[in-house]
Amino acid sequence: MNLLLIFKGATWRRHVTTVLATSCVAVWLSACTKLDDLVPPGAPSCTYAVAPAAESFDKGGGTGKLAVHTGNACSWTVQNLPAWVSITSGTTGTGDGTIAYTVGANPAPSGRSATLTVADQTGTLSQGGSAAPPPPPPATSTTSTTTSISTTTTTVPPPPPPPSCTYEVDPMSASFGTTGGSATVKVKADPSCAWTATSGVAWIRITAAASGKGDGDVRYVVDANLTLGKRTGILTVAGQGVTVTQAGIAP
Repeated sequence: MNLLLIFKGATWRRHVTTVLATSCVAVWLSACTKLDDLVPPGAPSCTYAVAPAAESFDKGGGTGKLAVHTGNACSWTVQNLPAWVSITSGTTGTGDGTIAYTVGANPAPSGRSATLTVADQTGTLSQGGSAAPPPPPPATSTTSTTTSISTTTTTVPPPPPPPSCTYEVDPMSASFGTTGGSATVKVKADPSCAWTATSGVAWIRITAAASGKGDGDVRYVVDANLTLGKRTGILTVAGQGVTVTQAGIAP
């Protein structure tokens, strides 16, 4: 006899074999632990990751990059672009890729933000506004005495403007064999500009300079890959994504 199973819009047939022997009937049915595990052949399974998840710019704007990680057959497109953000490369792609963009100057006094959508992931861009003009200097103070004619004038200068921080991270990617290893990412910045470094996966471990100010070297270690498949992880250094890939064990 035949047993007909129907799920997720697809029809699957499994044959039930009946064996008659010594007045007994044995029925055998090939089965799965869960019906949800029966996925029609060839159906794509795509997951996506983007880094960094957020980045900020001062009123003058600048350039940035957004790293996209997914399967080799998985396509993606950048959406929800505001007028003040332009893509210079990587508007669409398939598999891993990098989106390069430019943020225009903000003439308004208030800040602004936008959320870029790549597949089912988002990256947030924020930008400060043009600072209001500094307040006028305090009134001139004059001190006079009756014994002599003297005038003392004191003028207090306005405070200096806050520093504008930009960061350079090098290299932006690294590759390792199955045994892993160690490497360094260099950061260049103004001495007063602070930054941090974090790992998005457990098998990439930061061993030195997880945070700092100005120029610095972030050191990290990649553990051995004991699986058959290639794997990819992201280090976020000074707000920028560093792509780390590692080969798997040969079958």
